Amino acid sequence: MMKDNVGKHVLVDMHGCKPELLKKVDFISDAMYQAAKKSQATIVGQFFKQFDPWGVSGVIVIAESHISIHTWPEFGLASIDYFSCSDEPNINSAIDHLAQTLGAKQLKVVELARGNMEIQRSYEIDNRAEITNEMAV
Repeated sequence: MMKDNVGKHVLVDMHGCKPELLKKVDFISDAMYQAAKKSQATIVGQFFKQFDPWGVSGVIVIAESHISIHTWPEFGLASIDYFSCSDEPNINSAIDHLAQTLGAKQLKVVELARGNMEIQRSYEIDNRAEITNEMAV
């Protein structure tokens, strides 16, 4: 039987970021690396991709799970995803670092307890038939 909560998953949309920074893969990868270090996560690998004409996507794999980012310079938007199956990393310090580094003006944050999420939609893999909340419990 699985325990109720296997980790914390924090989703952040950072609005009003400096577009010129969101275009630079080297800047974004360094900002993400520093955010992971500030959160005291254990970094095990990373991959970042520069898109043409602009935008960056990347992930830092940490022993505790992962931190990812996708940028839209044309909207001044950075979407960050921090998942940790441990209480050790200080996720808020990573988010604060990225918000300051990217010049974010507004943060929208969703925090999920993985393994025990509130059901919004659920379905069977076999037929993709939607299951109601009552059936999923």
